[in-house]
Amino acid sequence: MSFTFLTKPAVQGFVDPVQGKCGTTGALNAVQNIILGKSSFNAYGSLFNIATGALRSSQQWSAISISPDDSTIPCFVFDTDASHIWTDKDDTANNVGFAQVDPTTGPWTVSATWGFSSGFSQLPNNVPYFQDQCWLAGAGSFWLVQCGIGNLISVCQASLDIGFWGHQYVGVSGASYTVVPGPQSSSQATAYWTGFKSNTTYVFGATVISLGADGYSPSSWPTPNGFITSAQIASYAPTDFNPAWTGIQAFAGPAYDTLDGNVIVGVSGSDGVTTTNYIAKLNASTGAVLWKTAVESADGFAAKGFKKSRIQNGYYIYFAQLTLSSGTLHVIETPSGTDHTMSISASIFPDNQSSDDVLGCVFCDTSWSGSGITLLNSTTASGNSMAALYFIDNITRVQPKAGFPKSFAQIQGFI
Repeated sequence: MSFTFLTKPAVQGFVDPVQGKCGTTGALNAVQNIILGKSSFNAYGSLFNIATGALRSSQQWSAISISPDDSTIPCFVFDTDASHIWTDKDDTANNVGFAQVDPTTGPWTVSATWGFSSGFSQLPNNVPYFQDQCWLAGAGSFWLVQCGIGNLISVCQASLDIGFWGHQYVGVSGASYTVVPGPQSSSQATAYWTGFKSNTTYVFGATVISLGADGYSPSSWPTPNGFITSAQIASYAPTDFNPAWTGIQAFAGPAYDTLDGNVIVGVSGSDGVTTTNYIAKLNASTGAVLWKTAVESADGFAAKGFKKSRIQNGYYIYFAQLTLSSGTLHVIETPSGTDHTMSISASIFPDNQSSDDVLGCVFCDTSWSGSGITLLNSTTASGNSMAALYFIDNITRVQPKAGFPKSFAQIQGFI
C-alpha cells in the first residue's frame, strides 16, 4: 500500500451553467465518472462528468413529478451503469411511491413508477415514506433496501410495479437508519445499516436477501418473505468508543470497505466538557470496534456522506478544516487505522464528505478560494458548490474483496 500527497489540493467544482450552484444534496457514481446533484435553489438535478466537470444533462424535478421541495429532498440511488435512478415521487394515488428515472439524456424520463395503491390493504406502515435506501444486485434480482420513517427496514424489488416484497424489520423505536450495500453475489445480497436514536442509543445491523426471495407474492403479506432477514449485529454505548464519554453527539456512516468486507463510521462524543471525534472501523460480523482514529473536527461528518464512500484500495480520506485558511488532511489505512496526516494551508470547507480512494479525492458540498488550491478544468477561482477535492495520487491499486461486484457503482445517498 502506498500513495503520495499532492502539494496542494486540486478542486473540481460542479456547476450547472443554466441552473447555477449544484450542491447540498446528490448521489454519486464514481466508477462511471458521473455525479448527480440537486440545485439547492431551483430544484434541478444535474448529471456531470467527474473528471472534467462538464454537464451531461439536467432536469427540473417538478417537470417529472419528482418531489421538488428542498425540504423533501429526493433520496437518490444509482444502478450499476447509471442509466437509472430510483427516488421518491409525488404520487398520491400510489401513496407517494417510487420512480425509476433515466438521466443519461435530456429531458430526463420517468421509465417506471410503483408504490401501493389504496386498494392494497396489506400495506405496511411507512414503507413508501423512506428516509434512506440502497440498491443491491444479487440473489437473482435487483433490490432496494429502504429505511422508513421511525424504525423500519423494508425490501422492495426494483424491477416490479408493486415494490414491497414481503419484508419489514422493526428496529429501535425512533431511530434514524442509514443503509449501504455490502457483498453481493448470484445467491445472496447484503446491506448494512446503522441506526442513531439518541446520544446513548446506536445500533448496527444487516439485511440479507437470499436466492428465492423474488418468488414471493406481495399479496401474501403479512406473511413474511422467508428468504429475507434483518438482524441487529451490535449496539453501542458512548463508552464503547471512549471510556470518558457520557454521550454520542453525532454519528456518520456506515461506509463499506470492499478491501476486507467491514465498515467505516464517524462518531463524535463528549465527556461533558471536551468533544472528541473518531473515524472508526466495525467488524461486519460481530460489530466489534476494530480501530479508531482521532480527527480534529466532525464538520465533515454526515451519515449519508460517509455511506457514499468508495473504499477499494485501503484508504479513507478525510479533511478537517481548523481555521479559515488551514486544516489537516487524514489518509487512514483502513486495515489497521494507521493515520497519515498533512497540514494544508487552503481555504476549503468540505461538508458532508465522502471518500474515494480510487480517484484520491473527497466529494463534498464546499466553498473554496485563495491561492492554496489548484483549479481543474473550468473551475472558477472561488466558488460554492458540490465539488471533488483531490488530495492524493499514485495510489497502489488493490482488487476488491471476493463476492463484491467489480463495478462498485452502488455509491449512493446524499452529498
